Amino acid sequence: MQIGAKTPTGGYHIVPSSMPVSATNVFPAPLGRRDKAARCQRPSGQMEHGINRATTLQVVGWCSVKLYSMAAMSLRPTDYLRAEIEACVASLGYYDGTTYHKEKDTLESVKDLIRYLRRDGEDHEVRRHIGSLAVTKTDLIPMFADHWKNEELSDVIIRLLVNLTNPPLLLYEEALPEKKLGRHVYLELLSQIQANKAAFVHEKVWIALAEKLGKILKAESRSEAASLTVERILILVRNVLHVPADPKEEGRADDDASIHDQLRGEAAKSRDNAELARIRERDRAEKEARDKRIASSRHSRFAGTYTIQGMKSLSDRDLISHKAVFSAKDVTLSSNKKPRKTPKNRLPPTEKDPSHRSAMAVRLFLREFCVELLNGAYNGLMHSVHASLQRAHPDSHDETFYFWAIAFFMEFNRAFKFRVELVSETTSVTTFHFIATHCDKYLAAVTVEKRKALAHVRRLHSALKAYKELLRTLAAMKASPDETVRGSLAVILSNVFYMDEYRNLPLELFHRLKPIYMNRGYIRDLVEIVHVFLKLLEEFSKGSRGLVIQQKKKAVRKKKLNAQSNRGRSGPMDETAKEALWEDIKDELKSSLADASTTETEDAELIPFDPAEHSDEQSQKVECLRRIRASLQDKMTSEAAILFRKSRRLFPDDAFGSENVPVEEELEALKDILMASLPEEPQGEVEEERDKEEEADESEEEDRTAAVERVFDFQEFLVKFTEPRILSCYGLLLKSFDSNSNQTNVALVKLFHRLAWDLKCPALFYQASIFRSFQRILASPKKLTDPAIKELARFATFIVRKFTENAATNVHIFMELFFWKRARDAFEVENGYRPYVPPNKSGRGAWTQEEQDELVRAFHEYRSTEDVLERVFEVFEGRGKKYRQVRSKLESLGLIEKRVRQPRAPSAVWSEEEEAKLRELVEQFRSAVDPVSRILEGLPLRRSKRSVLEKCVELGLIREKRELSRRKRREEEEGSEEEEVTVVEREETEVGGELNSALKELYQKEGMRGVLGWLATSLTHVIEDREEDDEVIPVPLVPVTDSHAEAFQSERFLEILRML
Repeated sequence: MQIGAKTPTGGYHIVPSSMPVSATNVFPAPLGRRDKAARCQRPSGQMEHGINRATTLQVVGWCSVKLYSMAAMSLRPTDYLRAEIEACVASLGYYDGTTYHKEKDTLESVKDLIRYLRRDGEDHEVRRHIGSLAVTKTDLIPMFADHWKNEELSDVIIRLLVNLTNPPLLLYEEALPEKKLGRHVYLELLSQIQANKAAFVHEKVWIALAEKLGKILKAESRSEAASLTVERILILVRNVLHVPADPKEEGRADDDASIHDQLRGEAAKSRDNAELARIRERDRAEKEARDKRIASSRHSRFAGTYTIQGMKSLSDRDLISHKAVFSAKDVTLSSNKKPRKTPKNRLPPTEKDPSHRSAMAVRLFLREFCVELLNGAYNGLMHSVHASLQRAHPDSHDETFYFWAIAFFMEFNRAFKFRVELVSETTSVTTFHFIATHCDKYLAAVTVEKRKALAHVRRLHSALKAYKELLRTLAAMKASPDETVRGSLAVILSNVFYMDEYRNLPLELFHRLKPIYMNRGYIRDLVEIVHVFLKLLEEFSKGSRGLVIQQKKKAVRKKKLNAQSNRGRSGPMDETAKEALWEDIKDELKSSLADASTTETEDAELIPFDPAEHSDEQSQKVECLRRIRASLQDKMTSEAAILFRKSRRLFPDDAFGSENVPVEEELEALKDILMASLPEEPQGEVEEERDKEEEADESEEEDRTAAVERVFDFQEFLVKFTEPRILSCYGLLLKSFDSNSNQTNVALVKLFHRLAWDLKCPALFYQASIFRSFQRILASPKKLTDPAIKELARFATFIVRKFTENAATNVHIFMELFFWKRARDAFEVENGYRPYVPPNKSGRGAWTQEEQDELVRAFHEYRSTEDVLERVFEVFEGRGKKYRQVRSKLESLGLIEKRVRQPRAPSAVWSEEEEAKLRELVEQFRSAVDPVSRILEGLPLRRSKRSVLEKCVELGLIREKRELSRRKRREEEEGSEEEEVTVVEREETEVGGELNSALKELYQKEGMRGVLGWLATSLTHVIEDREEDDEVIPVPLVPVTDSHAEAFQSERFLEILRML
């Protein structure tokens, strides 16, 4: 034994005395902990070199005292830390090929490694150095396999292995590092755990883990430490199996056992030499063909120059080519063009497909495992996991493995021997809800947490795969011969399709798709989901009873104005008016004061002033007096009495008097309040409050979202898929039609057929990228053998023929090739550029070009008349146009001056001038086509339609509000009208008598009373809705129960509906 040369870190090389000092047989001697002798690291070839460990330690102990001071002076902090780690690893023990020999302080050394990892920095220097020493492969795994019965040592080893096998992405908070150095460190850590994965292919390791786990699980009582050990063992297994495979690095062919297969306990199999030879031959042939193609395209200065006849260059001469051209397809002007590069941060993530076909033995073993799990544990396991995920904190768990289990085992069950009872736990509406809520959560996280966007997209993709397999399982249930299974399917689909959130989930996923985060595999799964979803929805909605759905819409409700704060705004009253008002309300107020003590508790909402406003005591008193006076002016005596007594409690011995006074004194105090001159509110605050509380429109309505039920229309739902964002995703997948799976191509062509043929919108596919894909499809030889590509070729032919037909009439159609289109745009391309009117809409608000031209002609024809607006409106009355629409359109065209809007009425109280003006306007426009609109325009102050009609009834100008409703133009004379009214009355009398007899007859039948009650309730609701709005919107009569549906089979019931 001899001391070699000094190392750069301050140590010395130690070599056997029988061997020369060289670079191949030396190993460093780093320093260990200070409280023990310095330790040297054992090299990988220690036993072969013949160096005895005890001898080495004796030599190090002999020279450690002298070398320590010199080494400490020259070591940097990083070098010193590495030396500590290497010394710690050297003191673990050694493996002789069959047995691992541990040292006395092995346990302390393993704990030291855990401490080092705990204090690791942001650059992960400790983890990287431990990984570079291959501690997992050379020490930890053999040590655990041979000494797993040592409880304390094995538990510490498992702790260290769990730490070392954690995914590197967790170290960066699930976000890939952006800086170059950080990305390099990440890739280094990833390569280390991939290299250590092969070390777990050790039969003794898995036997030791299984026995240790079984020993704990078989125990009658389990301590907290034992439960923690079970959890660590399971996490270790998950971490090892979760290490990403690298098929390119392994270079294994199909049916060969990969490292992942070997981890399952199977022996490695030799490669198939014939398969490898075939692959090598194919690669060689491809290389030769590529070399020939490059050589033939190389320019030769002696090959000559050619011109292409019929193709002009920038000048008037023929295009020049420097190589021989044998076909017009070989002519391209883009060979020297450089495509625009997309920034790296805008590129979508690459699609990784580590699919590998394992050896037959591995596949048979896994099949038996999946069958046993489905038969014995799947439903119970998934129920427990789902319950645990529901109880846990949202940020403390990851549902990815749960979604993976749903997708994998449901697909296995569907492909092996389909039995829906084996996966019944995850075939439910609850699973739909769980997937939908988490998809929404992940989509929101992608937008908010952009640094972790890729991690959230991976989770979203796992949920998407689970959703796809759930739909496919439902489709398989439809083909089941068991009536019970089909009944369960109908229940699930009715609940899923009824809810708006579940029904629109595929659309929501498309609309919130972000191409820079979501790769082509995500889009492919989404397209296949839409295919299965639309197939189930179409078949279910075409049932005998139809599909009733819940839809969210903007409902109209009357806005409740704050009556307490908006009263008494009619302005100051003179003394005479106050005296008259007091005489009018005095008796009623006296009785209210006597009953105020009993009614005060029922009106807890009445408050003397707003406590949220930060004002002084004097301002609060003035506000109390103002509110009491407002109640008196509005003749709300009971409210005034309650406010008075509440104010007295707040401000005793003041203007409100004291407690326990007689009613007469209270009456006098209220009279003083009414007669007093109080400071008015600032006008700006009054106007601001009014603007907040009142609506500017005539009905004082506001919009809100409400859920309504209606019959589902599949064609209307299909129109939602005509969005450019959705069609562009389908166009992206169409480009790779030759590499798509058969399921993807079928999903593509089916939706194309639905939109182009069922919706009659072939112009949606008039797009340049789609046409380029059509060119490749029509030239592909696969269209003769692949049924899906053959259908794509037929569809391409249909679209091209339609395009040529439209090109004959639309000269702008070639410009449309550069834009994606919606249904509205497709309609204009085929039928001319005019406003698009959906089939289920009346289109009364839209003005076509023809209607605008006719409006201008009518205006110029009647502009010399006294009332030009009235005459022009008569022209458009029968076309669904309103008076205000005609006036607004004329104003927008500049034919008439824009009307000046009247100022808002300061109060709900009408003045005498306004009442006189109202009487005049009613008499003037009573016979007008739209009397109310004309009256509203003539009033000096702006008021709502409802208030005007109520005031007309109050003044006795009309008996009912409908007397001033908009009438149609009467073409017949009065005599013919009277005769027509007589005929109508006679017919109504006859029908009414027949209807009564039919209703009595039906009412006596058993089970029809409830049906008639439901019919009466439905008609009453419709009547109430139509009284509030002049527009008549058809409302479907939807049966709710089975008895309602059976009533529609009765001819007598249908006859009653026709009479109604």
